[in-house]
Amino acid sequence: MLIGVQCTRFGYGFAAFGDHFTSLPEIALGLSDTGRDYSLGWRLVRGGGLGCGSFALSVETQRRKPANEDIVPEHRVGLRIDARF
Repeated sequence: MLIGVQCTRFGYGFAAFGDHFTSLPEIALGLSDTGRDYSLGWRLVRGGGLGCGSFALSVETQRRKPANEDIVPEHRVGLRIDARF
């Protein structure tokens, strides 16, 4: 995100794959004097219980639009996998 950003992130979790995972679609907006960030993402999470590992898969797309109209907007795509056993 941009430096000095005021950011709002909204997501909602619901059961997936037979209640074994939680699916979380997310949207975010970051604002600052130097530009704006827009993000869309999705996470799939399995919490670790007793004797059980945890797993998280997340995908996020981001568009960074500078306040200076002469600079081309930047686009990013990220993928992250966290697993603990």
